[in-house]
Amino acid sequence: MAACLAHAGCSGGHSWGGGTEANSGFKEGVTFDYSITSLTCDGRVFLVLVADGSSGGSMISSPDAHGVLSAADRRQIAWSCPTKDGTSGTVTLANQEYDLAKGAIFLISLKANQTKVEQVAVDMSKLQGGKAEEKLNGVGETEPRIRAFLKECRGEK
Repeated sequence: MAACLAHAGCSGGHSWGGGTEANSGFKEGVTFDYSITSLTCDGRVFLVLVADGSSGGSMISSPDAHGVLSAADRRQIAWSCPTKDGTSGTVTLANQEYDLAKGAIFLISLKANQTKVEQVAVDMSKLQGGKAEEKLNGVGETEPRIRAFLKECRGEK
């Protein structure tokens, strides 16, 4: 498991941060690769990218947050989320735009040389503190799309 933290200092009185958890393995004859990237503003998670078929990526956490998801098939999927406060802004992912206010969790499938994105709105206060995957599993108890997606990421049936 790889983890990285990026700090870009303070802008407009806010502190920015984030990290990526990359996971890979082999289960029931199937190889799996996925990553979970989260961004924070003032210590509060405001964006989560869960990418199935991803071997990680890179990011810069700041008011002009942006990065790249590295697909297992070697594609590079660009994303950005400029925001002044970590609550509003436009998320651009694979050349598609999404309103951050309509959901801050993105379930991204990078399998079969395709990019599929699903935006999910949840109570982001349930994602604070601890490992992102553990918190997402907890949220998945009440949001079946997240639970099903994480199971698929891990190669579970």
